[in-house]
Amino acid sequence: MLDIRVLHVIMVTMIVCAVCVQGAGAASTASVQVAVNLPLQDVKAALEAAIPAKIERLGATEFDGGWGFRYGAWRGPISVSGDGGALRIGTRIQFAVWVCKQVPRPWPLHGAFCQPFASCGYGNDPLAAVDVWTTVTGSWTPDWSVAASVATGAATIQPCRMTILNIDVTQRAIGLLRSRIEAEASKLRERMQLRPEAERAWGRIKPLSLGNDVWIVWRAESIRVGPIAFQPFAITSDAAIDLSASVVTSSARPTLPALPSSLTVGATSVGPPGWKLQVAAAWTDISSVLTSKFGAYAAGSNVHIALVRVSAVNGRVQLELEVSGAVSASITASAAVTYDAAADVLAVADIKLVGVSPDVSARVDGSALAAAIEARLKWPLAPLVASPLAAIDQALTNQGLEHPSLAGLHPDTVLVTPTQLIADISVARSLAISP
Repeated sequence: MLDIRVLHVIMVTMIVCAVCVQGAGAASTASVQVAVNLPLQDVKAALEAAIPAKIERLGATEFDGGWGFRYGAWRGPISVSGDGGALRIGTRIQFAVWVCKQVPRPWPLHGAFCQPFASCGYGNDPLAAVDVWTTVTGSWTPDWSVAASVATGAATIQPCRMTILNIDVTQRAIGLLRSRIEAEASKLRERMQLRPEAERAWGRIKPLSLGNDVWIVWRAESIRVGPIAFQPFAITSDAAIDLSASVVTSSARPTLPALPSSLTVGATSVGPPGWKLQVAAAWTDISSVLTSKFGAYAAGSNVHIALVRVSAVNGRVQLELEVSGAVSASITASAAVTYDAAADVLAVADIKLVGVSPDVSARVDGSALAAAIEARLKWPLAPLVASPLAAIDQALTNQGLEHPSLAGLHPDTVLVTPTQLIADISVARSLAISP
């Protein structure tokens, strides 16, 4: 099982744990540190099953040049260990070798026969023994797997007393078993797949209900993984999940978006405590508030202007104004939405009048109208986020979380969409689980 320590309570731990407020361009993203533990408990059993316990060639002779060989090789139990930097798979191989030398048959006979020359591990001779091991190292790749490197080594424990032949008897006797070990170690990469485990863990995460069909929905924007540490039966690694949270309305529990298609291999550190909230307000709701706030503006002699409707087009707000009195006409103004940090309010700026007829222009001072709109259309952020924050406060309380005041909120960015105004808000503090 993938052990991602915070994910089993991710509904609250994005808020509870120390998370990092990201820089510009990632205003709705926060980072949560996690620990990855990819189990490899079945590796030992798989190796024991795949690598034969013995290979015997004692009943037939194999020839190499003028030499013939019969041999047997038997392995001991397979060990699996990890020291952090590498996974080591090892075993002890014992073997016996019988060697003969091809000599011509005496005249008048034809051909040759293999005359026994020497043996090792036969009769009263102790079996020769060699320790063989394979080390596996690797690093994460963007495709959620491990780029593994396999290296082998051997150390003689009980030598074979046939060195006068200058023949590598040891390599011949253990070669087949060692090649099996190398082949099976190379297959470990197939077991080092993180995505299936990550998807199972992510599937246990549910959106956080705020009541009244309002939900906080999490999205894993990216997953950053650090260096791999090889333990005896697991691969471990530090990681960080860059999360975003959105407040959505739905009568049914929403489904979380899928995990990113690739991993980011690199730094996994996170910054100071804090969390992010993305709040959206529909233009239909904002329009009703701002039209009443704007009131009637005296734009000249017997000329009044009222704000009728607020909407959005091409990333700017669109203000529909109604002129009455000496002139009756409709005026449309386009404006950018800004955040006035000093006053802690949202405002409009860069106002441009669109499609104003010459008759209206003669009676309405466009510059004065733009200044009046800028002066009147300022509204504090607090009412925009009060309802979602109240719901979050209640949800956190219901889950046994103590939390500080959420006063002093401010948006990092404000995004104008055709249907709503979206504010990305930072809360530069963390919450904690009550004792």
